[in-house]
Amino acid sequence: MAKGFLHLHTTVIFLFVIFFAVKVFLLLAGKNEQLNKLRDKKFIDIVLGVLILLTGGYLFAINVEKPTWLIVKLVVVIALIPLGIVSMKKENKALALVTLVGFLYFIGVSYTKSLTFSKPKIEVKENVDAESQIQNETQSIEEKGKAVFETACTACHGADGKLMAGGAKDITLSKLTVDERIVLITKGKGLMQAFGGSLTEEQIKAVATYTTTLK
Repeated sequence: MAKGFLHLHTTVIFLFVIFFAVKVFLLLAGKNEQLNKLRDKKFIDIVLGVLILLTGGYLFAINVEKPTWLIVKLVVVIALIPLGIVSMKKENKALALVTLVGFLYFIGVSYTKSLTFSKPKIEVKENVDAESQIQNETQSIEEKGKAVFETACTACHGADGKLMAGGAKDITLSKLTVDERIVLITKGKGLMQAFGGSLTEEQIKAVATYTTTLK
């Protein structure tokens, strides 16, 4: 269900922005007749706008961590929708352009899950005393993977892999190979974010291996 809402949310955003971009182009080009014809189709803006808010609100509600980018995204879209309507009603070219740029930024944030379009590194807690450092050097890949899992994954998957929060799957039932898990963790899928820019290849391999022990 969560995955279906994500696809619907993404599709509706794309359609809304394309529809708005066409109107902005017509406004800037001075094609008032064509613009007025599109403006008369107010039901399109209303339906798409409501769907964006409903699907976005649902995805926000089921997201466990509520990261900053998601909060900003929700606030931005709530502000942009009425702003876009006003810019077209008053035929304000500057306001329409600002709104379009805002929508494009909104899409970028949605795609990268980052306000700066970059993936912040995830800091995995490590012991710092001398004895622990020696142990860390001989740590098995599963143990290293567990440390990564506890830092980056338990909010949605839980310590045992069965939490299934925020649309997460029950890891204990997964039939994926280690290599397939590496690809999934690196690129993400559905509501699951891509960790390729946040974790090192070694960390991803370690956590992928660790998840195979959750049965």
